[in-house]
Amino acid sequence: MTHTQHVAYDLLDDLHDGPAQQPHTFVDHLLVIVRALPRAFSLRDVYRRSHGLQRLFPDNTAIDAAIRAGLQTLRDASLIEFTDNRGHYRRRPAAESARRSAA
Repeated sequence: MTHTQHVAYDLLDDLHDGPAQQPHTFVDHLLVIVRALPRAFSLRDVYRRSHGLQRLFPDNTAIDAAIRAGLQTLRDASLIEFTDNRGHYRRRPAAESARRSAA
């Protein structure tokens, strides 16, 4: 049985405030990847840079699905936007300074 980690939307306020800290959650690590990409990027770009996620989260047997869910979380936090329904995204300026507090 696979457990999916869900991020409560009220916790997303922490993405915008607080001191810089090391990433702890899957979404934190995904945001680091997104920040390293060009402002306009694709799902394929994220997949290409996600090799370390499996090492960091060895119990997650569905990394690709977790990436897609994580991108939706970042979208809901207004850090990225979906530019179409074919896996193309744009990083929003808020993503540059977004930080999560330690969980």
